[in-house]
Amino acid sequence: MAKKTIASEAANALRNVAGAALDAAAEEARRMIAQTVANTVARVEQRAKTALPAVEETVKKQVLKRVDRVLGASKSARRTAAKKKAKRPAARSAKKTASKARPPAKKATRKKATRSKAAGRKKRH
Repeated sequence: MAKKTIASEAANALRNVAGAALDAAAEEARRMIAQTVANTVARVEQRAKTALPAVEETVKKQVLKRVDRVLGASKSARRTAAKKKAKRPAARSAKKTASKARPPAKKATRKKATRSKAAGRKKRH
């Protein structure tokens, strides 16, 4: 066997130390990733638990609406909703009609301005 020099022994020791350090860093990284994933899952689960009643209520309402429409059982409910809508203050409807009564924008002046700009441009061949 060939004699090992001090430099080669030092290089081997350095490789061993560096390998151990990298292994430790990789293990720590794996542990941190696992912990982060576990915390995220716990937070999502907690949010899901708090949101579940509202989601269930919404689904229940939507299903009942469709079932009632199919069965025709909610005609009286529709009538009461229509009555409530009719009783709304007139100010709302007046405001809507006032916004609709605005004069249209002057489109003719805008068209003329764009035409003059187009006429001033040179065409490329």
